[in-house]
Amino acid sequence: MKKVMGSNHHFFHCMYKSVHVKRNILLLLLLLKRWIRNGNVESISNIVLECGGIYATP
Repeated sequence: MKKVMGSNHHFFHCMYKSVHVKRNILLLLLLLKRWIRNGNVESISNIVLECGGIYATP
């Protein structure tokens, strides 16, 4: 019984991670759109900071 619970937990953990990755990709696409619209160096550094913030938060 304990083994089944363990694999179940692993499955949900993988699901959570995949959802997290999809969200990160969407955010990165939004940031790229914003950068293309602005097209200046300041926005590039802001994107780098924002991306760092996204990946720093668990």
